[in-house]
Amino acid sequence: MIKITKVILPIFMFAVITHGVFAQAVSVVKSDTALSAGDSFVVELRLNTDGQKINAAEGILKTSDNLSIEGTRYGDSILSLWPATPRVSDKKKVLSFTGGVPGGYSGSNGLLLSFLVRANAAGDSFVSINNISLFLHDGAGTSLEGTKKNSLYFSVSEKKAGEPIKEASLSLGEDTLGPEMAKTIVSKDESVFEGNYFVAFSAADKHSGVDYFDVIEEPFLIKYLTYFNKETKQAKSPVLLVYQYWPSKVTVSVYDQANNKSQASVRKPHDVYVLATLLFSVLLLFSVVILKKGKYK
Repeated sequence: MIKITKVILPIFMFAVITHGVFAQAVSVVKSDTALSAGDSFVVELRLNTDGQKINAAEGILKTSDNLSIEGTRYGDSILSLWPATPRVSDKKKVLSFTGGVPGGYSGSNGLLLSFLVRANAAGDSFVSINNISLFLHDGAGTSLEGTKKNSLYFSVSEKKAGEPIKEASLSLGEDTLGPEMAKTIVSKDESVFEGNYFVAFSAADKHSGVDYFDVIEEPFLIKYLTYFNKETKQAKSPVLLVYQYWPSKVTVSVYDQANNKSQASVRKPHDVYVLATLLFSVLLLFSVVILKKGKYK
């Protein structure tokens, strides 16, 4: 009995320790170990799901006062859908994001995003994870509790005389390809815009990353008969349509951070019937006019 206990106890302790070590975690990792004032460096936010499968993540990161966030890259992220693309605010000290991955992700070193940081002055420095939320790929979007936040703490030294400034880059090479448009649909649902028609869209870009979308709605015939403003506006999915009961073509354009463009055009499901009705009405009216002219000759 004593021998069995001696064997089981180490195994139990190993299981407890390894579970603590390999629990799901989000970590901040930097590219350069030795930094001095003026240098820039790349920081990565990486995810270990510890065997869990997640389909969404959102977070807020913050830097110390002597650092500034100069740019972001998320085209090579495990996340491909971005309800809120990485955004820098608060005098370049705060970075926030919300992203998703269709089909879910499970892994030990998944890249959430990368960003470029500059050390503006010497001193104790940090890039901290103020908030991180992970959501399970379980059909219910259950929040994954107990995620460890591994923030980054380091020191920036004074720049020595004649020492060159290190310039890092987020570039993955020249980006000449447009984003990949996912399914773009026009639909209506009682839970969205009070049951009115809307357009929903998404896209992915595995190089520089999706930057923004714009939407334009062109009404059938009206655009030829009256002044029609074709100015597009940046938009987030879903977008309520202006022409609910009139046929229109909805064009969604997506741009990546290298300003490459892709687009897709869709129509409301009932537009074909409305167009057919309009055409039939015009033909009927034309026939009546012809008959009346023939009658009075």
